[in-house]
Order: sequence, then C-alpha cells, then structure tokens
Amino acid sequence: MSLSDVFNPGCPLVAFGTCQSDVQSLESGLKFGIQCGFRVINASCEYSNCRSIKAGLTSVIDGGFVSRSDLFVILKLADADISSLSIEQHIERRGLHYIDLLLLHVQAIDVGGMVTIWRRLESLCFSSKLFRNIGLSGVSVQQLEAISNIAVIKPFAIQVKCNPYSPKTDLLQFCLSRDILLIAMFPLDGLDSKGSLLKEEIVVNIASKHKVSCAQVLLCWALQRQTLPVVQTLNIDEIKQNIMQDGLCLSEGEMEKIHQLCKSNGDTHGLVKLTS
Repeated sequence: MSLSDVFNPGCPLVAFGTCQSDVQSLESGLKFGIQCGFRVINASCEYSNCRSIKAGLTSVIDGGFVSRSDLFVILKLADADISSLSIEQHIERRGLHYIDLLLLHVQAIDVGGMVTIWRRLESLCFSSKLFRNIGLSGVSVQQLEAISNIAVIKPFAIQVKCNPYSPKTDLLQFCLSRDILLIAMFPLDGLDSKGSLLKEEIVVNIASKHKVSCAQVLLCWALQRQTLPVVQTLNIDEIKQNIMQDGLCLSEGEMEKIHQLCKSNGDTHGLVKLTS
C-alpha cells in the first residue's frame, strides 16, 4: 500500500500534529496549516485542546475553504475510552460527526488484553458510523503480529515514534508486508533529544546540497520509507516548509546515511528495501 493509495489524490502526505502546549495558538495554527495544504490532522484524547481543534476545523469547513471529506482526521484513545458513547463524545467535542481513523494506545497492554479490546473495536466498527478505520498506537512487532493474525478487521495503521534515531526497521518491514500504514510521530526528533537531529552534520549537508531545510530532508526520508510523518509546530514559516516537499527526492545513498544516525539499541538493520 503506497501513501497515495490511502488518501485523496493530491493530498499532501504529511500530518498536522495537535500536541501543542500553546492551546490558544492552536486554533489559528491549525487553520493556517489547512490553508497551506495540510489535510491529515492528528489528534489525541490525551491533549486538552478539543475546543481549539473544534474552532479551527469549524472555521475552515463552515467557511468553505475545505469540505469535511477533504480532511483525514486521526484520533487516539486510551483503553478506558472504548465505548460508543465515549467515542461519540470525543468526536463531538472536536466539532465532527465521524473520525477517519481511530487509534488505540496499547503500549502497556498484554497480548491477551489487546485481543479482547480489538474485538470490542471491531464490534463498534461494524455497528457504528463514528469511525471508518481502526489501528493501534505504541505497538510492538509482536503485538501487531498477534492482532493481525486474529483480526477480522485488519489494522489500518499504527502510530509510533519513528525517526532516524529510532527507525523502527523491523516494525516498518512488517507493516509494509501487511499493507499497514506506519504513522511516524516525532519525525524531526524525540522529546528527549532537544532538536539534535536537525543539527546532525549529515542532515545539514544534504539540506545544503538540495537547498532545502533540514526538516524537509527528514520528512522526505520518512516519506520515502512510506511512512506518514506527523509534524508539531505552530511557527508559520515551519508550517509552510513542512508541507512543501514537491520535487525533493533523496538518493539511496543519502537515505542510508540518514538511517545510520540510528542511536537506538538493537535496531542496527540496514535500509528498508521498498517494493514498487
């Protein structure tokens, strides 16, 4: 499954993240992001910003800038939120009638518990019109394989931290083999790295060669691996840069050099080989 097969034709394949500390600025930032071309919106029930998201989405939809069908909205839930009423409330708080992708965060749940919860999600998916696809967040290869093997409704996507420091090679390879989309959180860096990916000499040199920003290089790396990167910024210039990927293409050698920045223990595999 290529990213172009998942979303509407012409849809930029970078997601606008809403994990922002400045809730008051999120409404205007989200509106500006959509006006710049963002069509995939990533939200979570962990964030206390549903009013800002509702105001931003309502403004661009009611104002006629986009229709609801132009957008692909992702919402992440915790286990405690899995009921038809709870999900409906979360959706309504964001000014929507349905969610395109509902994700369940399962990092601390054992496989047996995951199977039970997945069955509940499948049941809701069959009986409800509240969401159109289901997936998992914080999942390991072993957990994902266990769910994929028993699923009536296959996971549409998973969401994990994924960048050159933590490329999740095995997990991505499994996703590609099963046509599961990997949504890459923190593609420009992790919360604990303080932006050091953007300062890596390899990234800086590649950006200089292509006359683009370091962020654009890292997003291109993510996109060429067939992942969907989620970017988090309310800076106007950064929003513009993050959505502008036209014409940028990294060579296999450049992809490999960036991959070698991996600093995570145990993930020392080579570049993921993609099939056309």
